[in-house]
Amino acid sequence: MKETEQIKKEIKGLQESIQTGLVSSSDLKEIIYQKLGEWDRALNGCCDSGSIENELFDLKERERELRCLYAVMSILQPVYAGEDDTVFKELVCRIPQGFMVAEETCVRLEIGEKWFESRKPSGKERGVLENKLRTEHGTEVLLKVYRFKQDDKPDIFETSKSFKKSDHLFLKEEEQLTEKIVELIVKALNYQESVLLLRDSEERYRTTLYSIGDAVITTDARGIIMQMNTVAERLTGWKEQEAQGKPVDEVFRIFNEDTGKPQINPVEKILRERKKVKLANHIILVNKNGKKIPIADCGAPVIGTENQLIGVVLIFRDQQKERKAQIKLEESEKKFRAMVEQAPEPIFIQTEFKFSYVNSATQKLYGAKSPEELIGTAILDRCHPDYHEFIKNRIKRLNVNREHVPEFSQQLHFKMDGSPVWVETSGTPIEFDGKKGGLVFLRVISFRKKAEEKLRESEEKYRSLFENSHTPMLISNPSDGMIIDANPAAEAFYGWNRRELRRMHTFDLNILSREEVLALMQEVKSGKKNTLYSCHRLKNGQVKEVEVFSGPITLEGNSFLYSIITDVTERKRYEKMVQDSLKEKKIMLSEIHHRVKNNLAVISGLLGLEAEMTENAALAEVLRKSDGRIRSMALVHEKLYERESFSKINFSDYVGELLSEIHKSYDNSSRIQKQIHLEPVILNMTAAVPCGIIINEIITNGIKHGLQNSREYSYALSIVEREGSIIVQYEDNGTGFSEEFLKNFEKGVFRSLGYQLIFGLVKQLKGAIKIWNQEGAKVDITFPAD
Repeated sequence: MKETEQIKKEIKGLQESIQTGLVSSSDLKEIIYQKLGEWDRALNGCCDSGSIENELFDLKERERELRCLYAVMSILQPVYAGEDDTVFKELVCRIPQGFMVAEETCVRLEIGEKWFESRKPSGKERGVLENKLRTEHGTEVLLKVYRFKQDDKPDIFETSKSFKKSDHLFLKEEEQLTEKIVELIVKALNYQESVLLLRDSEERYRTTLYSIGDAVITTDARGIIMQMNTVAERLTGWKEQEAQGKPVDEVFRIFNEDTGKPQINPVEKILRERKKVKLANHIILVNKNGKKIPIADCGAPVIGTENQLIGVVLIFRDQQKERKAQIKLEESEKKFRAMVEQAPEPIFIQTEFKFSYVNSATQKLYGAKSPEELIGTAILDRCHPDYHEFIKNRIKRLNVNREHVPEFSQQLHFKMDGSPVWVETSGTPIEFDGKKGGLVFLRVISFRKKAEEKLRESEEKYRSLFENSHTPMLISNPSDGMIIDANPAAEAFYGWNRRELRRMHTFDLNILSREEVLALMQEVKSGKKNTLYSCHRLKNGQVKEVEVFSGPITLEGNSFLYSIITDVTERKRYEKMVQDSLKEKKIMLSEIHHRVKNNLAVISGLLGLEAEMTENAALAEVLRKSDGRIRSMALVHEKLYERESFSKINFSDYVGELLSEIHKSYDNSSRIQKQIHLEPVILNMTAAVPCGIIINEIITNGIKHGLQNSREYSYALSIVEREGSIIVQYEDNGTGFSEEFLKNFEKGVFRSLGYQLIFGLVKQLKGAIKIWNQEGAKVDITFPAD
């Protein structure tokens, strides 16, 4: 009895150890294996000594259960290593041996969607024992133990003397056995699933670590480097194998960019405070090669399952591109602010239906003393209530729908002092200070509103003028020539009433073709013409010559042409009479010049004959000079006769011919050299005749005295027009003027008729004359061109 009680106690202790897990699996297997042998010998000894049968049966039953548990634990060992299917096939075949009647016991094990059976029952099923449990990760484990009766064998319940009669087909200990087996299976699966998840997590961690775009360094709890990814290798200049096992501050050396002082390594702070740390701004990393790289980083502690500090993860990135982009962004924002601030048109930014930014033009528009007076206030406070719903909808399109609102809308706003101002607004979505809003453009149109009001007033005045004017007026469409309107004066002139005229086209009135009239209207519309002369038909069949003054006009937003018609039939008749009379006068004047020229030619011829016939040399010289003067006047009339204009001549052409005539009158003209500079100068007859006589006198007097020397005589003549004055300049290489002549000239005393004539004619031309000697004689004459 003592042996059995001791065995029961040991069995109970082992069962508790299995349930609580106080003994490791390998130790437990060894203990059970040793105890089973001892119990088997003890129980056999008890049977031989005549122990009680039931006690012996119970002990043997416990031994069988423990052997089954031992077998289950041994079979489940591969599950911990990751195997399952073959293990569970063996397991379901071993479990029936732990039951009292193994040959009448069948086992089915379901793990998730998989199932395993020891064998198919060959007899009638008498009962089933079920036990179900879930793993930590949700996999359901269901163990079913079937009891069936074999047809060719007697029922053990009837024949076994050692079996205690019971109403149940399974012993209580067998029920506990199934519970323990399910617990062992679940425990093995929990371990397996945890290992698999851990492996998967480690693989994902490793993949993430080495594929992440940022640099990553991991350390243990002492700050010793364990891992580095390729980005960290590139930035620090250290290879992972070189850095492993080194203190992190030896590889990750950081300094303040502004001061150049070393910075405390963030790993130290993380290990000390056990919380996430982020580096301050303007930090540079000095890598193994001494290169300075601006970085941004953060780090976090790695905490174990029992809240112990395992290590640190340090993440950092190269900020060189970010710094450049930030600089560009800041420059762009600076330019944007400068552009917006200096913009002549009002611009503001709204978020949450409030002013968030206003430029100086907006401040001026609303009459605010400073931007702060507007910023933070509601947009609708500055808008007339009639426009509130409309403005809310436009702001919603900007802030919520993120739509552009390019179309301008007219709105009535109020300044800070309450005075109204008409504006047009448009907007585009923008983010400002992390909030969604809109950039709004305003255009002040108060002046346009006033202009529109004045336009309406002007149209009313035009209508009054149009209706009451005594001059015929038409409004027409330049695209098709349709008459839009006609005033009462047009009704009276043309003979058609207003209704009839509105059904007609302008080419119905004009004798020109439809195409010609429409072409003329397009020229008027484009501004190329505004006055036209034509002939218009009246209703009674008459044709009137008319002057049409026409131009574009806008009425109610549409472009038309207005036409003012003046009857010029009588005026044209009188103009024709005047033109005919003028033509007759021109013919008569031409004939007069021709006759004067012929008469002067006759006089010149008579003087020439007299000069040749007289024996008095002095008289002959006087006659020749008179002849030259007459010829210079006759040449003017000849030039006037040749021109269409009988009042002006081209004086340069005239002087050229005059000089040729003068040279022909001298037998020894081959000794005369000349330099002539004549610019185009137009003179009227009043100036041309005296100026021609002056040039004749100067040239003939110069040639007369110049040819007295044996050397060649040369002179230069220039006639130009400058700033409204005619300038005549003469110079020669002769002996020049005598001192007595120059003194007398200053006093206005002349013994020579020629220069007395020159002086008088210059005075007549309201000009000035200057004479002096400079390697010969020099004469300058200036008189007004008009």
